[in-house]
Amino acid sequence: MLLLLSILSPLLPIIAGLRRRNNFLWWYAVCSILNEGLVPVVRRCFQAEVAITSNLFALCECCLIFLFYKNKVFPKGTLFYFWLGISLSFFITLTTFDTGWFRLNRLGISVFLIEYIGLSIWGFFTILRQQKILFLEQSSFFWSNIAILIYSSGAFFLFLLTIHIKTAADKATLIQLWNTLFLSLNILKNILLAIALSKKEDA
Repeated sequence: MLLLLSILSPLLPIIAGLRRRNNFLWWYAVCSILNEGLVPVVRRCFQAEVAITSNLFALCECCLIFLFYKNKVFPKGTLFYFWLGISLSFFITLTTFDTGWFRLNRLGISVFLIEYIGLSIWGFFTILRQQKILFLEQSSFFWSNIAILIYSSGAFFLFLLTIHIKTAADKATLIQLWNTLFLSLNILKNILLAIALSKKEDA
């Protein structure tokens, strides 16, 4: 049941943000549900490892989250393109020449998650510095930051945990954590994104 809820949860921000389809987080939700739909297709029809879809989704996720923050926290476009270019190049190079596309690039995804944490904190700092938002609960950008910070922090913790998994008992514990905490994080992220996309774009 939790897995099904997690798979369908991107529909919440998609429906809530139908009038804000120009927002990159709306397209992030679209990519999320497409990825969730591709996983069983790749596994059953092509008998291939689903890691390749996860790696490709990580690249799409990185692009869309960075683009969301482009005009909000990056004072200069040069810094944005440089940072995004370095991030994508690192992930693609590491995946191609080290882990391979058919194995999940945990290190590369962990680096992405650290960057999302930094971007969301930077976003909160921007809110405080500009002081344009009178009521935070009415701010789309505020709710978006909360969604990204909670999800990236929780996911980063789980990826750190996988590094120390060695025994069978640990693996069983990890599976249980992924089936509960990670799926719960994904559901919570999409609920918060739905709230964010239901709000008007910040002035």
